[in-house]
Formats: sequence, C-alpha cells, structure tokens
Amino acid sequence: MSMMDWIQQNLARFWMFMVLPALLIGALFLFALFGYLPWINFLVLLYKPALVSLGPVIGYWADIALFPYAHPDKVVNSGTPETGDAWQQAEATAFGSTNIRRAIIMGSVTLAIALAL
Repeated sequence: MSMMDWIQQNLARFWMFMVLPALLIGALFLFALFGYLPWINFLVLLYKPALVSLGPVIGYWADIALFPYAHPDKVVNSGTPETGDAWQQAEATAFGSTNIRRAIIMGSVTLAIALAL
C-alpha cells in the first residue's frame, strides 16, 4: 500500500492527526513571534495581507469596468454561424488573450496597492 492510498483511505484521521497539529504549531509560533514585536508591527502585519487580498478584487472590477464587452466567458460560444477548426482556434485565442489581459490587470492592481499603501 502506497502512502497516497493510505492517505485517501484515512483522510479524516490524516487531517485530524497531521494537518491540524501542524497548523496549530504554526499558529502558536506566530503568536509567540507577535508577542515579541511592538504593537505597531502587529498592526502592519494585519494590514498588509488585507491589502494584498483586496487587490485582486479591485483588479477584477477594474477589468470589468475597462472592458465591459470583452469578458472571457462572453468571447467563447458567441453564436456565430461559422463552425470548424479555424473558428474554434480563433475562439481559443480570444479566450486566452482575455484571460491573460485580466491576469495582467489584476496583478498590476495588486502590486500597486501592496507597494503604494
């Protein structure tokens, strides 16, 4: 029996006896580390992850506001009468480019928010 088979069969026990104690030890380590830091550093440690997690949300809405008719889900299966490999290739290219555009916008906004504030 391989390790992965054992984990799949005993996933609840694995979670309870391996993952949760590791998370608890990590949380206790961070709690002890924060105890030695001044309060102003603790507030910054709470503030910065909040900014980094808010950046992609703002970036997503910025992408929707900048390109209201070029959503990745609206590009594919747009209902044109043409069918065939060339049309499917064009849809795949448009879908990929809209996803890359959205990722660039979201990454740029996240980086700007994280560095500026």
